[in-house]
Amino acid sequence: MIPGPLPYQDNAKNNDDGSSNNEVEVAGSKPAQQAIIIDWPAFQEFLDKTYNHNTAKVRLCYAKRYASILVNGDTQDLLAIESEEKRLNVMKSLTVLSRYLGCYDSWQDMRRRHSLKWTSGNESLHAMQRFFNHDLSLNIMLQRIKEMIRLLPLLWVK
Repeated sequence: MIPGPLPYQDNAKNNDDGSSNNEVEVAGSKPAQQAIIIDWPAFQEFLDKTYNHNTAKVRLCYAKRYASILVNGDTQDLLAIESEEKRLNVMKSLTVLSRYLGCYDSWQDMRRRHSLKWTSGNESLHAMQRFFNHDLSLNIMLQRIKEMIRLLPLLWVK
């Protein structure tokens, strides 16, 4: 799914047995796909420069856990996440990782192909629920409008 060598990959091996404590090889489930070596400390450094500490920590955690989605294109693990907040955090993490690895277009194609949305799709439903809120009488709505007008600058009211 990801063509050729990618930027930010560190292929150097540090240990005598050819392994490194700083690298993780991520391979797809299909035999024809190449393994990708991700230099996680360098990615973490990139995140630390780009995001605040807590956001970087979350992005790194989810990127490590779900990086195989970028390699094998199998989004089942992502689709199985029930929490909307967690799914969005995973998608954001994969977006950052895909940009870092240079496979952002491939990730966006995959996201579109599997109809992965950045929202839950319930925004219209919530708007309708607010619109048909029976607790809002005409008097209450008018009071709210009058309060908003009072708080707005005079130039905006006219």
